[in-house]
Amino acid sequence: MADKEVKLTHNEVIKAENPSLAGDIAVTLADGAVDVFSKDDQQFLKFHGIYQQDDRDVRKQGKHFMFMIRGTNPGGVLSPELYLTYDRLADECGNQTLRITSRQSFQFHGVVKSGLGQLMKGIHDALATTLAACGDVNRNVMAPPTPARNGLAKRVLEDCRKVAVALRPSTKAYHQIWVEGVKLKLDDSGYEDPLYGKTYLPRKFKVGFATPPHNDTDVLTNCLGFVAIEEQGQLAGYNLTAGGGMGMTHNNAKTYPRVADVIGFFTPEHIEAVAKAVGSRRGINRAGYFVMPMDETLGVAAVDLSGRPHAVVDLRLRVQRVGDLQSELIQDFFEGFAQGARANVHLKVLYGRSSHHQVEALFKAFARALRVACDKDPRMAKRLPSTKGLL
Repeated sequence: MADKEVKLTHNEVIKAENPSLAGDIAVTLADGAVDVFSKDDQQFLKFHGIYQQDDRDVRKQGKHFMFMIRGTNPGGVLSPELYLTYDRLADECGNQTLRITSRQSFQFHGVVKSGLGQLMKGIHDALATTLAACGDVNRNVMAPPTPARNGLAKRVLEDCRKVAVALRPSTKAYHQIWVEGVKLKLDDSGYEDPLYGKTYLPRKFKVGFATPPHNDTDVLTNCLGFVAIEEQGQLAGYNLTAGGGMGMTHNNAKTYPRVADVIGFFTPEHIEAVAKAVGSRRGINRAGYFVMPMDETLGVAAVDLSGRPHAVVDLRLRVQRVGDLQSELIQDFFEGFAQGARANVHLKVLYGRSSHHQVEALFKAFARALRVACDKDPRMAKRLPSTKGLL
């Protein structure tokens, strides 16, 4: 059966045709005779942190267009100097207000088109940005709002900033339009964002950090969550959560609010790689297997990111512990992974004498099988590896 052709939405079509996200923004900026951007360019403006709006108070007399601009401030932290810059720009370019968002950022309101350039350049000169504050990409990354007064809190905030940078779009259009002032339509030929591809995401993506026992960022409502695990006052790593969100589409039963699932634990040095590894599964191999020898032991693993969660673990240990690991937790781990990742996971130790070698062979085989399943297949391009058109 041939793969089902996935029909792109209009927004996905225009993103694929203009993957640098430039559109005709620069051309319209240079045209003093117009105060409004086209419908397509309004979509591109969102990626630059800008929403085109009209003044509701004078709507009966005709539409008067203005703009809302949102900053990206990972963890909601601003230096005193940056806040004073925001305050000044709000007076000079907007309606003299700054509004705090529910995702730890600030918004400027009442900015007219002629003031956009000054505002955006002023934010950049203050070493800040509005890139990816809106649009179909990762939005502002949240972290615990209490001041970072100890080593653990400071490390979590540092990792929050790392994730924000790692998930930021790579387009040069933002800098060329708002900083360099290039007044032309950029050449999109051959460009594709290395993380998001040409069509970017179907909708916004939300990431949050939490430090138990507090959950002040409501981490389980985020698409991706990092729950800090503390040992002796230091950051041991993170429990990863995925799949949270409170949004839904009216009259569409396929969309519904849900809390995130806990996927597993990882150590801090892998924070950026883990954040980037989350994707839509388009263009991946989907399935992978690996056979791992470990001295006298041979382990095999097969993984299928099929959307159907199931785990089979054939490991017959004769001991209750392997080092500090309880033997019964091995089955629990792989079942939890299968449920959280919606994957088929089959693992078996074919033979072996050492319990340590059996466990190590199994986990290494699993890791390499998962890597193969997640790798991109150039023959699949951006297609979903399923005859049903969904995973």
